[in-house]
Amino acid sequence: ALRPLLRDADPAGPAAARLALRALAAVSLVAWVSLAVQVRMLIGWKGIAPVQTLRINLRAQDPWLGLSDFPTHFFFDTSDTAVLAGCGVGIALSALALLGLLPRLLLPLSGLLYLSHHAGTGVFLAFQWDNLLIEASLLAALLPTRGRAPAGPPARGADRLGWWGLRLLLFKLLFESGLAKLLSPRGDWLDGTAMQHYYETAPLPTPFARAFHALPAAWHRAESWATLAFELVLVWGIFGGRGPRRVVLAALLGFLALDGLTANYGFFLVLTAALGLSLVGESRAAGLEDRLRAWVGRAPVAPVPPAPAALRRGAPLATGLVLAAWTALSLQAALAQFAHVDPATALRLAARKARVANTYHLFASVTTTRDEPEIQVSENGVDWTALVLHHKPGPPDRAPSFLPLHMPRVDFQLWFQGLSWRHKTPPWVAGLLGSVCHHPNALAALFVTPLPADPSHVRIVYWDTRFTAPGAADWWTRTPVHTTDPIPCSRLQR
Repeated sequence: ALRPLLRDADPAGPAAARLALRALAAVSLVAWVSLAVQVRMLIGWKGIAPVQTLRINLRAQDPWLGLSDFPTHFFFDTSDTAVLAGCGVGIALSALALLGLLPRLLLPLSGLLYLSHHAGTGVFLAFQWDNLLIEASLLAALLPTRGRAPAGPPARGADRLGWWGLRLLLFKLLFESGLAKLLSPRGDWLDGTAMQHYYETAPLPTPFARAFHALPAAWHRAESWATLAFELVLVWGIFGGRGPRRVVLAALLGFLALDGLTANYGFFLVLTAALGLSLVGESRAAGLEDRLRAWVGRAPVAPVPPAPAALRRGAPLATGLVLAAWTALSLQAALAQFAHVDPATALRLAARKARVANTYHLFASVTTTRDEPEIQVSENGVDWTALVLHHKPGPPDRAPSFLPLHMPRVDFQLWFQGLSWRHKTPPWVAGLLGSVCHHPNALAALFVTPLPADPSHVRIVYWDTRFTAPGAADWWTRTPVHTTDPIPCSRLQR
């Protein structure tokens, strides 16, 4: 009885591959542009964590520092020109792939360049969706794009096998995130309380989050359990035929729409949607492609002859070996993360360093409070001015931002600082304070508040921040939790 349901009546093929590759290229382009507009503030010479300082410190620790120890193009040049040029090359690679020029080559090159930027950018490029972009870009090389296949039997061999990379990546993202929720030590997803706090404590909520936060507790319990059901049970439909895949895709797009409406995650949601296109069948993708080409005045894609016999025989083997190696590395990383079984630690660490086989554990537990860090500066050590970031909860009467694609990385990282300030202060926070003191012009774009040219002291005030009731004049209520001692700017590194 299940055979008609599980039969793949519309397998993905070249048209679906072109659709997925264009979507991945568009996401990659967005990611590069978002990074380019803030990269000098992050790792430029006068930025928060200068890549020049990173290279100097690494060489001080190891005078024989080699490219394998610092695998990035910043090994050769750490100037601001190199910082910006790297993003420019990434933008060009993604744009050419979006136009359909050698996407299976240019997207992996873009992914490798993104990995190179991660080595020099560190914490600011270490989000799970940065890893996801690198993995997806590399797996894009396996997709078939030879053209519209002539009428006949469904595509087989490498054309079918290449799809499993993106489908397995989507499954890994969703199932591992669901597993992390199921194993949460707080048990907040199982008892249904997770979503009672999520909308209020998400890193960068949108204006719609307040209304969702005010929904009844019964609704939030249903959301929590529906998330577990989708990520742990329904997601297995990825491996089914056309019917189960459509159900998974519809549920995925519904979850992503709700997430995008209530919280800002940069390019993560559209990247996940792009991976969801791996579930689209060939006939539907071909019809969409023809409509898009007709809209721009271009002829439909013509059928092409099959590849040479030798290539058809060799491609499935090469593709299969790559997928088998990547799947094995992913499985090992998952066992180490969730089962604490690690039979080949060195191999796993090498794969993690290369970001080619990552684990995902999005919102394993939802935080119940929001301690917002607010940087304050003084020119005399007595009178203080709060520096308001563009996209963080700040003045109580200011609505949250709505950023469908851009990811402000300093704003986002400060959310993590709000979680851990009682335990540690990471080096980048000290770098941020030092740049505020000594290079205010370099960071001016981060803040709504004009930075004083020559401050004498800086400090951080932490505020317990919560939503007001829908319809209230103010958006937030704020209660001070902790104020650090004033730090003389003379004590902070230039």
